[in-house]
This record gives sequence, C-alpha cells and structure tokens, in this order.
Amino acid sequence: MGLSAGKTIPQVKEDLKRNYFPALVLEGGVWPIVQIFNFRYVPVKYQLLYVNLFCLLDSAFLSWLEQ
Repeated sequence: MGLSAGKTIPQVKEDLKRNYFPALVLEGGVWPIVQIFNFRYVPVKYQLLYVNLFCLLDSAFLSWLEQ
C-alpha cells in the first residue's frame, strides 16, 4: 500500500516496523473473542450483521494505522 501511495522503500519499512505489531495483536487477539461471542450468543439471523459491524470497525482501525 505504501509503494502505491508514493512512499519510498525506507518509508514503507518504517511504517511496517511501527504499525505491524499493533495490527497483528489486534487481529489475533480481538477476532477470536468476537467470533466466540458471535457463535455462542448472537442469534443466527443477526450473526452476519454482527460480524460486518466488526469488519467495518477493523477496516477503520487499519485505515487509521495506515494514515
């Protein structure tokens, strides 16, 4: 993404060093909890809406990290 935005390779490497770990921790730590709650407590007809809400929040977080 950084190269397509016009950043140099050193800038892209710095962005990876700064943003990769927080994104990895969030993705690996939050999504299993979201999915356990989803399958255990959310009625089937609302599961897609529930997951899509968290996908929206996740996309917003990752976009915020990129900016």
